[in-house]
Amino acid sequence: MTATWQEAWNALETGANLVRRDGQQILGEDIFSNVFDGGQLVAEGPTGVGKSFTALIPAICAFKEKKQRTILTTETLSLLDQIVDKDLPFLQKTYGEFDYFGLKGRNHYLCIGRAGTNDPIVTKVRGRLVGTNGERRDVERILGYRLADDEWTDISGDSEFCAQNQCLPENCWSARARMKAANSDIVITSHTMLQVHGEFIQQGVDGGLLGEFHHIIVDEAHSLERIVVDGSTLEVAPWE
Repeated sequence: MTATWQEAWNALETGANLVRRDGQQILGEDIFSNVFDGGQLVAEGPTGVGKSFTALIPAICAFKEKKQRTILTTETLSLLDQIVDKDLPFLQKTYGEFDYFGLKGRNHYLCIGRAGTNDPIVTKVRGRLVGTNGERRDVERILGYRLADDEWTDISGDSEFCAQNQCLPENCWSARARMKAANSDIVITSHTMLQVHGEFIQQGVDGGLLGEFHHIIVDEAHSLERIVVDGSTLEVAPWE
């Protein structure tokens, strides 16, 4: 496909009439070098430098040339949605076919096992969710209105209800999402899900939550430590 980040960028720049930003090439070449030659990289780039494209291009090249999977984690779900809904489809037009998926926590997906097949919301949307990921935004789009938080909580996945991870994919879109992620070449997920992946590995779950992968790119890495510590900490109130 390409030998350097610059060549990969040139292909994108030519086809999409883009202009490279200051610092983008330096960061892109460093990430590209680590992906293809091995190593670890900690880098800081100012807002607006175009970090998402800079990180995604090496990940795409790694799959296209070496069939290697990449996990990219973000701090916010808004950035996750932007990458999955806008950036990756845009990049796919230039670089060709590769599979990608944005994986979120259980509470972002409809769970019929918890809600029950007779739930009024489930009966309205179940047959119309084909081709979607069963996320809250998919359900609300079909309904035509926003759900109250307590309404969504009653029909979505939950860490306590799903503690044993035994929900069947036909009734739980979270289980389907995990299957899609495990079979995708590039997975975009949150720092929190990366922390859960680590827990799964410690528990001896084969492949963890995200499956086997070759590269991991952590965006907004300064927040990762706090999220891992929070996720690994048990808080007990005096009355408990």
